Amino acid sequence: MDFWKFLEDFMSFLSGSHPKAVEVNHRLERLWTVAGYNALFIPYLLLCLSVFLIITAPFFIASESPRYRGVGMTVSIISGVANFCHQIPYRSFVFDGVPQPVCSRDVGIYSGALLGLATIFLGNPPKILSQKRILLIAFAPIVLDGFTQTVFALRESNNILRFATGIIFTFGVFAFFTQRLLNPRLPILRENILSRNTLIFDLILVFLVFSLFATMLEPFGKRLMSKNRAIELAQTPQFSGPAKAYYIPTNAPLSIRFDPFFGRHKTPIFEDLYGMEWVDDYLRQRVFLANHSISLMEGGEQPQAFDFTDGFFRHRLGIWAVTVESGGNTRYVYFDAYTGEVLAETIR
Repeated sequence: MDFWKFLEDFMSFLSGSHPKAVEVNHRLERLWTVAGYNALFIPYLLLCLSVFLIITAPFFIASESPRYRGVGMTVSIISGVANFCHQIPYRSFVFDGVPQPVCSRDVGIYSGALLGLATIFLGNPPKILSQKRILLIAFAPIVLDGFTQTVFALRESNNILRFATGIIFTFGVFAFFTQRLLNPRLPILRENILSRNTLIFDLILVFLVFSLFATMLEPFGKRLMSKNRAIELAQTPQFSGPAKAYYIPTNAPLSIRFDPFFGRHKTPIFEDLYGMEWVDDYLRQRVFLANHSISLMEGGEQPQAFDFTDGFFRHRLGIWAVTVESGGNTRYVYFDAYTGEVLAETIR
């Protein structure tokens, strides 16, 4: 090959005037565009995965597989420790004795957000989605339902209504801003995201993230007490009849004490949880921390040190409540879901 010819072609390529340089630049621009839009779409898929885990957490928690049990418990624990929700069981959807990690209204809120964002992919979205009146439609039900129950305690809602108002609220809000902000870019989004190759890549990536997440949590899942193990330990020669296990999430024992409608849901399990001594200890420590923070913010003296026991940290991973029937009596046994410690036992 003539050296000078090669040098001429090389300089032409660098200047961008060579046909191959034009083709390479076009491919790089295309790759950059696809990567940019996927930087928005992949987080949406991860959000879908998070909502999926919240909805299906009860089945993971009840699983005998340490890997899946670790996933379900982690989702529930994060929701409780981060105070995302009160986690009261009778305000949540319950599957075979295991409630979802968040209440029915929050499940609706998260689901509505996903559906609202998904309206960007509608070919011909309804005009109302981009009109301000949809915000009124979105806010009115949840404000009315929430204020009459939570603020004024005039009535108690139900899980179907909580879920419906939650999903209407976030669907309306997210659909409105999605249509206003992203709809003009819809053709580009469709071209760069809704192609087969791009979707396959994104879905594989999300699946790998879930697999890695589940694998990392398998050792944690092995430390957690399984549902069947709790039932096995609760049964004795005297009480060997039909048994059923219920999972009590992190915040539930504390939250039911502040629920004005608790009296309508009194069951032996909830009454036992309400009266457990470690909940009193936890409450005292929460009050101490609040007073300590207020005192420091106001520039006052530091309160006398509180004798922290492990009650503040114990049982934060949930409780298994097991009922065993025998001879007309029912035995109630409460296990720490992490240590397996028997917290209380009653017979009725």
